[in-house]
Amino acid sequence: MDRTAFKEDLFEALLQQGFVRGRDLMRASNDRMVTLVGVEKGFGGQWFINVGLWFTWAGTEEPNRVEQAHLYFRLERLFPQYREMPRVT
Repeated sequence: MDRTAFKEDLFEALLQQGFVRGRDLMRASNDRMVTLVGVEKGFGGQWFINVGLWFTWAGTEEPNRVEQAHLYFRLERLFPQYREMPRVT
């Protein structure tokens, strides 16, 4: 699966959950926080889903990238059982 197909499938699933598509990110927000989701290419066939949480009460400018959020992590850190997924052909 190439980057475009992986990203489009993921972003489509997030759109169905109420996220709004930005340029390279998906974004969901409420009055207390913004959740950012992005896709990053790793080595070989690896893909990483990065998630950032930005808190409105912190008073800084809303981020344009996941790594600018107050908290950010790769999804595999929270769900290590899904770190290696079978290759879909």
